[in-house]
Amino acid sequence: MCIDAEQGSCRLDAHQNTVDIHVFTILCSRAQKSMDLGDYDRALKLYEQALGIWRGPAFGEFEDMFPYLSGSVWEEYRTVALEGQMEAKLALERYREVIPELTLFQVEHPYRESVTYLLMLALYRSGRGPEALQFYDRYLERISEALGSDPGPQLAGLHLQILRQDAALLPAGHRSSPVSPIGWDEGSQD
Repeated sequence: MCIDAEQGSCRLDAHQNTVDIHVFTILCSRAQKSMDLGDYDRALKLYEQALGIWRGPAFGEFEDMFPYLSGSVWEEYRTVALEGQMEAKLALERYREVIPELTLFQVEHPYRESVTYLLMLALYRSGRGPEALQFYDRYLERISEALGSDPGPQLAGLHLQILRQDAALLPAGHRSSPVSPIGWDEGSQD
C-alpha cells in the first residue's frame, strides 16, 4: 500500500485484498454464485464472512472530512448481503433462526419488499401460514398508506401461493408430504 501525491492531491494505491470494501464485494459475489449453484452452506459462510468485515456505517469515521463520500451505496450493498444471508438460511431450513432475524430486519426496512417476501416464505415453510398472511396484510396497508402503491408481482404471487397452499413453496424434500389446512399443526415448525 502506498500514497502517491499527484497534482496537489493524494491517491492511495492499495491491493484490492487489503481494502475491506473490495474483500466484501468479492465475498458477496462468491456467495451469490454459490447460491446460484445450490451450495447454500458455502453461500452462508461467505455471506457471514463478508458481513463480519462490516464495523459500522460506511465511511463513518471520514464523514466530516469527506462529505462527498456516500455511505448509502455501501449500506445498500450491506443490506443486499444480509438478504442473501437470510435467503441461504431459509434454503437450509433454519426457520427458527431466520424468522426473528427477518422480523427485526423488516422493522429496520419496512418498505423493502424482498424482506417481507423472505419473512412470509419462512413463516409459511415453518407451518405458520396465517402469520405469513398477516405480515402481507400489514405490508400492504403500510405501502398503501405511505406510498400509495401495491406490492410487486413477486410478493403478490407469493401471497396467492400461500392462500392456495401451493406445494411448490415447500422445500424440495417436503413436497410429497401433504400440506395441512391453514391452521397447521404446531409439530411441523422445523
